[in-house]
Amino acid sequence: MIIFFFVTISVTYAIYLLRSNFRFISLLFLTVFSISFLLPIIMDKPFNYKLYLDASNYDYTNKLYLLALIVFVVTNLIIQLANIKFEMNNLLIIKTKNIDNIYPIYVLATIVVIMLTGLNIVTGGSTATLENSSIMKMLQGSVLLGYLYLSYLYLYNSNNTRNKVKSLFLILISVIVVTIFIFGRRILIYPTIAILVLYIYKKGKTPNLLHLSAIALSTILIILPLMMSIRTYGLKDGFVNFKDILVGDYNKYIDYLAVGTDVNYSYSLATIITNYQVHVNILTLFKPLFIFIPRSIWPNKPQPLSEEIVKKLNFPFDQGMSIPPGFVGEAYIYLGVFGIILASIIFAIFCGLADQYSLSLRKAENGIYSINLILITILSIQLIMGSIRGDTATNIQEALYLFIPLALLLWLSQIKLKFK
Repeated sequence: MIIFFFVTISVTYAIYLLRSNFRFISLLFLTVFSISFLLPIIMDKPFNYKLYLDASNYDYTNKLYLLALIVFVVTNLIIQLANIKFEMNNLLIIKTKNIDNIYPIYVLATIVVIMLTGLNIVTGGSTATLENSSIMKMLQGSVLLGYLYLSYLYLYNSNNTRNKVKSLFLILISVIVVTIFIFGRRILIYPTIAILVLYIYKKGKTPNLLHLSAIALSTILIILPLMMSIRTYGLKDGFVNFKDILVGDYNKYIDYLAVGTDVNYSYSLATIITNYQVHVNILTLFKPLFIFIPRSIWPNKPQPLSEEIVKKLNFPFDQGMSIPPGFVGEAYIYLGVFGIILASIIFAIFCGLADQYSLSLRKAENGIYSINLILITILSIQLIMGSIRGDTATNIQEALYLFIPLALLLWLSQIKLKFK
């Protein structure tokens, strides 16, 4: 019955958001949150981390997921119906010549990243980059995301066949480079989602529900496991391995899907946290604010959330603890059931306001080409996807180094034009 109510509410509100001028940001949260709950149930391969869990434990966690959904939908609907309008003055419009000003910077930076990473990663898989320093990982993510997103924006701004062909060539190169040289699949996925959404905005029509569903299912069932295979085995062997999995044993494919999407482990960990009533200091959530405070000055400075969970549950550190506890698990671990309600309200308000702002931009003259819309679209994707995965502090910290350089360079490209 819980699953029935959850699906009914989720599908009904998704249709409303889709047909009400395609309110993408709220729709994204609703969709990803629903998948993070329903996919593990469909796969039915719980991972109990060697702790005892029975059907009643999962039933309790399912009720908390339903609670989060109801609170989000009610709050978000209020914001959507408020029909808040934002004034659109002095928008910064991105044009092809603006991209021309900064694209060479990203191309050069990408070459540097490739040289620092090493070409052996092509055959060995991007798992080798896990040994890189934190600074190198930040450099890789920031550079390659900006490089790919700008390649997409070339096509987005193309107004003739010649420019479109050139843009497609640049996109092909950038997609191959990013696929090979970065471990985090989000660096490829988030800009790709963002540019598709921008194209829908540009077209000005409500997208077909079947088409969106087909894209979503293809991403979950094929693209994510394929990328998992490529980053593990390299480009050539990754395709061969995935082909064997796809046409081979069904259970092996489900196991690979579970690893490739992360949601199975997050849902299972959320079940442990909510039933064993695990709590950590809420200061862990504000870890990015303390990054410059040395541990020698503050010995008890909060650790990353995964490490705090390891200590609380006495897990061996190498037992999959890079997998955060999901939206429900993280909210509960800070403030219990109240935390789930509060987090759902906060994200409902954020998504609702971001949708209203995006709608105002889409209606403004040349607003679909504004830096504002280009950045808020991809930034919202990052914040929503990361938070539903369940590590908000790390997610915010990552957003800072991924998008501040890109936003700064886009702004500087405008200034440069004024002095020509």
